[in-house]
Amino acid sequence: MKRPLNDRLIRSLSRPHDRPQEIWDQLLPGFGCRVSEQGTVSFFVMRRPSGQKNLVRLTLGRYPVLGLSDAREAARATLLTLQGGVDPRVRKAEAARAEAARQASTFAAVAETFIPRHVATKRTASNIVSIIRRELIARWGDRRITDITRADVIALVDDIGDRGYPEAARQALTYARSLFSWAIGRDLLDRAPTDHVSPQKLIGPKRIRRRVLDADEIALLWRATEGAEAGYFGPFARLLLLTGVRRSELGRATWSEVDLGAGLWTIPATRMKSDEPHVVPAAANARQRPRLCAWRRGDPLRASERSARRAYDCAQRRQTDPELGLA
Repeated sequence: MKRPLNDRLIRSLSRPHDRPQEIWDQLLPGFGCRVSEQGTVSFFVMRRPSGQKNLVRLTLGRYPVLGLSDAREAARATLLTLQGGVDPRVRKAEAARAEAARQASTFAAVAETFIPRHVATKRTASNIVSIIRRELIARWGDRRITDITRADVIALVDDIGDRGYPEAARQALTYARSLFSWAIGRDLLDRAPTDHVSPQKLIGPKRIRRRVLDADEIALLWRATEGAEAGYFGPFARLLLLTGVRRSELGRATWSEVDLGAGLWTIPATRMKSDEPHVVPAAANARQRPRLCAWRRGDPLRASERSARRAYDCAQRRQTDPELGLA
């Protein structure tokens, strides 16, 4: 059926019908509307692209979301494209592939692939992932990884350093360097923008921590972590003092690592910064510490890092509490 399409006709068609109908517009050949049995009106175009054998039919949209005047303008543009020998469906598919390739090559996409394949097995994986997502992806996520320049890397380091976190800036640069190097190995990048970026020149030499507790401070810590009030956290803090291990190394310990009879605790390589197992000889006092804790034999010998921080906080409060006579 051919009729001049107008708004009044389209509105009248928006009701249930006995069977589907198709009406071709007399004003614009190749343009028409289809009406379903439920009364849904949709606009379409149909034409054979120049130089091709097969007809191409494309749906433009549904009424009333797409009005008649807008549908007719869209139909004109589509018919001109078909007349030029281009199938809009092919063009749309090509654009979708190009966008998918662009998305796959964004810094965020590459970084999120880097994390499970390279970072997840690291001892400090959670900390590394946090810095990558907070500092690197947040800044460069939507950009193509090939578009990131040395100036961008320098700006990143300067920005973190200017916020008062020089060591965080150093870590961000280290992880960025590792990520870009990994991307080069996977042929995602020709050269790394971190090349020739010196942390010493941007941040300064790394400061080695030499702070140790003196005898008075050790006595103060011991007093602050004794008694029922210290509870679960006091023995943990004392074990740190007696063994000299890192907070996370003790916080993630399990009973299978501990031989109380021999007085030895073997920290596996997977939890050591050196990637080598580390044997900690326990002093007699240290051997008693686990028995004083609220750990049961069937449980991991574990006070999470959060618990360790609470132990330090508790000790700090007790050190400065005048009622305890420790200030």
